[in-house]
Amino acid sequence: MAIENSFCTHCGAVIPDGSRFCPECGTSVDGSENPYAREGHQQRSESLDNVRILIFLYGIIATIFGLLAVLGSLIMDPEIWEQAMEMSGMTVDIDFESLKMSALIEGIIIVASGICAILSSYFIKTGSSYRASLILCLIASILSLVLFPLGIVTLAVGLYMTYRIYASKNAF
Repeated sequence: MAIENSFCTHCGAVIPDGSRFCPECGTSVDGSENPYAREGHQQRSESLDNVRILIFLYGIIATIFGLLAVLGSLIMDPEIWEQAMEMSGMTVDIDFESLKMSALIEGIIIVASGICAILSSYFIKTGSSYRASLILCLIASILSLVLFPLGIVTLAVGLYMTYRIYASKNAF
C-alpha cells in the first residue's frame, strides 16, 4: 500500500491528511476561503503600506535634494559666492574650494541616503527581503544626519520607520 502525500498548490508544503488548509501558508486544500489566513496577511501588509510610502517619499525628496547639492557644488562660481557674502553682510572663514568640496560630499551622502530609502521601500513592497529593507532603512536614517540640524528630525523619523519594519517581520 503506497502512501500518497498531498502538497500545497501555493507554497509546496506537505499537507497532512484531513487538513482543510495548508499549515504553512493557509491556502485552502478544497478551494474554500480561509478567512483567518487572509485577514492576518492583509492587516500585516496594510500596516507596512504607510511606512513604505513615507520611506519612498523621503527617498525621492532626498535624492532630488542631494542631486541639486551635487550639481550646485559643480557649477558654484567663486565670484558669485563672494558677491552673495558681501550682500548678506556675512563673513565666512572658509576658502571657496573647501566649501565646494563640502557641498559635493554632503550632496553625495544625501543621494546615498535617498537611494537606500527607495530600495528599502521596494523590498517592503515586494516583501522579498526583510533584512535588506531593515538595514537599508537604518542606513538611510543615519546618513540623513548630514543635514544637521534637520538631520536630527530625519534620524528620529527614520529610526521609527526602521522599528516599524522590525516589528512587522512576519509581513515578509
